[in-house]
Amino acid sequence: MSLDAQSSVSKTPLERALGRDTTTESAEALHRHTRVGEEVVRAILLFCGIVSIFTTIGIVVVLGRDSLIFFTTSEAWLPTRQLVLVEDAPAIELTEPLRATDTLFVTADLDEETRRAFLPGRSLQVEEEIMFIEERVENGLRVTRGHAGTEAQLHDAGTVAEPMQETQVSAVNALGLEDTEIEIAYPAEGLFTVDQRIRLSGSDEQMRVTAIEDNLITVERAVTSIPAATHEEGENIFQPDAPTVLEFVTNFQWQPQLGEFGIIPLVTATLMTSAIAMLVAIPLGLGAAVYLAEYARPRVRGILKPIMEILAGVPTVVYGYFAIQFMTPLLQRITPEGLVGVYNMASAGLVMGVMILPTVSSISEDALSAVPDALRRASYGLGATRLETTGKVVIPAALSGIVAAFILGISRAVGETMIVAIAAGARPNFSLNPFDEAETMTGHIARISGGDLSYNSIDYNSIFAIGLTLFIITLILNLVSGWVARRFREAY
Repeated sequence: MSLDAQSSVSKTPLERALGRDTTTESAEALHRHTRVGEEVVRAILLFCGIVSIFTTIGIVVVLGRDSLIFFTTSEAWLPTRQLVLVEDAPAIELTEPLRATDTLFVTADLDEETRRAFLPGRSLQVEEEIMFIEERVENGLRVTRGHAGTEAQLHDAGTVAEPMQETQVSAVNALGLEDTEIEIAYPAEGLFTVDQRIRLSGSDEQMRVTAIEDNLITVERAVTSIPAATHEEGENIFQPDAPTVLEFVTNFQWQPQLGEFGIIPLVTATLMTSAIAMLVAIPLGLGAAVYLAEYARPRVRGILKPIMEILAGVPTVVYGYFAIQFMTPLLQRITPEGLVGVYNMASAGLVMGVMILPTVSSISEDALSAVPDALRRASYGLGATRLETTGKVVIPAALSGIVAAFILGISRAVGETMIVAIAAGARPNFSLNPFDEAETMTGHIARISGGDLSYNSIDYNSIFAIGLTLFIITLILNLVSGWVARRFREAY
């Protein structure tokens, strides 16, 4: 066959009818059409990538810098407290000897007045040793030995124990602008140290302790930019308390104004609400994705998928009020009375699951639809049903995309703010009960950011430490998502 004959065979019927090569004409028309240069497109994309990278780096730098300020220079001013004997309170006696390693203070049955003097959370003094009362037991008190810097000792039966309580330390005398001596009602040794900074409740003036003698403290006035002020007698003395990284990650209390800086209650509430949300979003989202990708007709899919994705456009504040106005009353009706409070983690988590449902279902549906039809046809050719093909062929083939959808949904739940701020509560409470009130990291940031915070205060700086913790959790989730996507990725 000649070359012209081959060219004639390769032409389309339209080309043969028109007697010309439309492919060549189309190529010429394409070259004449004005197009954006590849270099321009590459430069724009490079610019977008650089902006994204530097934005992320900037966020990390700001969070890290201000978190460092929180752990190095932030301080909460706490009342100085002294353990003193409770006046006119009854004492108790040991009915059995108490060794230095024992923690059970055995005593006889106590009347109601004596019980009130020895409550859990108080202390008691036995000879030179102070003990902290942890709980009441049937035959006495469970105590922590060697409390308040004292040493555990051996005590014989019949030894008398007196109840103690904490009281605020106050300045007995008034201070003028030039006065440098503060008198207190207790021995100052052990309560204060030389070079320690203190302040009185009458102003923000800070003083430095220069000498301690019996009940007298000598101070240097106005050691910061805040000038000296006059102080009346009886003003409480405050000491600074700075957070530490160890306390931040191990303490179970978050009360910065009381010197408690534990992030665990906020992290626990965040993970609890996110886990509840994923219990809703994973089965419903995956089920919806499987139906849309494998069972729904094209027309039905074209209607249902946009309707489901509308949920992603609903403002989160609307979801928050839906949770507190609808979901919480519903939980209260179907559970025993008093179990579910007005604010609780369960209602916030359930509604968060509805909110992230479109994210999980849409990405999972895209992953399922990307599986080649050849795999489905091969499964059908081997005699498998549609259900078997979906469960044993399609879902395993799309597993990396499905897991990535789940991780993205978790990240979305961890970072949610308005729903948890409205429905979960505003009390940093460590609890594993989903029906309890608690506060998440994002909810706490939203709550205290809306108040009148002074710059560089401990509450202000704590926002960045919490934000850095939230960033680290999200980063870990993204790293896990990337590892899963690489580990289970299928090559077709």
